[in-house]
Amino acid sequence: FSPSSPVSRQNRGRKRNAVTVVVGKEKEIFKVEPQILNCGLFQSLMEKAIVGRSSREDHGRKKSCNDFIFLDCDAILFDHMLWLVHNDDPCLRYFNLEILMEFYSEEDCSTIHR
Repeated sequence: FSPSSPVSRQNRGRKRNAVTVVVGKEKEIFKVEPQILNCGLFQSLMEKAIVGRSSREDHGRKKSCNDFIFLDCDAILFDHMLWLVHNDDPCLRYFNLEILMEFYSEEDCSTIHR
């Protein structure tokens, strides 16, 4: 499986304490271990995160609440960051999140205007 395939995404973070992270305009859902979100690579993203709570209704009664974190960044970028962390990639030392986020936002704009 490729690192960005839905199967591998679903299998990541299947531990009981996994955090639900909703990413980008696509609202793609990731299950992530809390210690990964606390590592330096994700700190600037987490500073901008929105924490929320959703609940399901079952026949008019609220059934359960789920906490989640919303990150306003590209889902492909987030998946790539997870892949780097999970694979302990040496590129992490040189990873500049601000430049990559700017690049991905420019990519979104350039594809819209074509």
